Amino acid sequence: MFQYTEKRCSKCLLQEDTARNFLINDDGLCSFCANMTEEEKDYARLEGVFRNKIEQIKAQKRKYDAILMMSGGKDSAYLAWLLKEKYGLTILALTIDNNFEYEETFERASELCKTLDIAHMQFRIPPSLTRTFYRFIMSEQPLKEKDFGQLCLYCGKYLLDHGIVMAEQFDIPAVIVGYNPDQLFGMGRSIEVETQTFRIRQQQAIARKIEFQFKKAEAHAAQNKLHELIPVFKLEHPRCQLIYPFLYLEYEPLKMMDTVRRELGWRPIESFSKGTYIASGCKLLKLMAALAKINNVSSYMDLEFSNQVRTGALTKEALEKYYASLEEDESFYTELLSQLGIAEPLQSLAAISPAGAAGNKG
Repeated sequence: MFQYTEKRCSKCLLQEDTARNFLINDDGLCSFCANMTEEEKDYARLEGVFRNKIEQIKAQKRKYDAILMMSGGKDSAYLAWLLKEKYGLTILALTIDNNFEYEETFERASELCKTLDIAHMQFRIPPSLTRTFYRFIMSEQPLKEKDFGQLCLYCGKYLLDHGIVMAEQFDIPAVIVGYNPDQLFGMGRSIEVETQTFRIRQQQAIARKIEFQFKKAEAHAAQNKLHELIPVFKLEHPRCQLIYPFLYLEYEPLKMMDTVRRELGWRPIESFSKGTYIASGCKLLKLMAALAKINNVSSYMDLEFSNQVRTGALTKEALEKYYASLEEDESFYTELLSQLGIAEPLQSLAAISPAGAAGNKG
């Protein structure tokens, strides 16, 4: 675990983070566990909404019903199986190479698509472009967050945009993305399914903040004359439909892994977590977590996993094993920074200037 404090919730392992008001009480519980209320969702109704979306795109009778963003991890593996076997979709799986993925990502994605007999494309973004993009969003002071969560915020859209372009080029009506419920809420994308007034307002506030962040990034790209990056930060409505299945379907990661192991012979991407698997990511995700640790704050992964433990989707024991396998030695980060063209060490990169910190309050 990228641990910066001994104070962790005894139930969900969330670290105390005073910057975010994640506090541990005298009973050893975080504020989330201490005040937990059960949220009931009508999954039968939500699955009906999802099924209607699927039937609408199938009715268009295109060569491919949808592009599925395919990483080879448990979520995209499960969705590939589910969409083909249960919902009868004709899928084009798309794996994006951002030049910072583990080689296993492409191996696992290819294996899955062959097993399922679905079409598969791999697209590599030019290394010079990704280096410029990631260096910009990590080094530009006004864009920095203490947890460096801006890395995943901007990168998510950057990769998804390639799926959207591909859908438009091949006349495919939808792009399907396997973001989990916590990611969707953190992106302000779950408002469609929210029923509680305060959660709707939270989603509206998050969506407004994210819109502000992208406009700020676009403006700074222009100021730095990085004209090739300006389109990355423009928030436009795509012509194809974007579908997030885990808005409507219950997210049960351990059961999902059991299903794809049984049905597809799926194997996890072990490079990320050295043989212990809950989730995977690219090398930059570890860099983000290391920078958050230096700044004594949680990364967004910590909150996601603690929520899954709290709701019973994940066991505390499985999370403890996973956390124990994540950290790397200094040479890993030195090599990664060199690949990004960043000369400063981790401690210096993590630092946020007063002007940068003020810029994050928008």
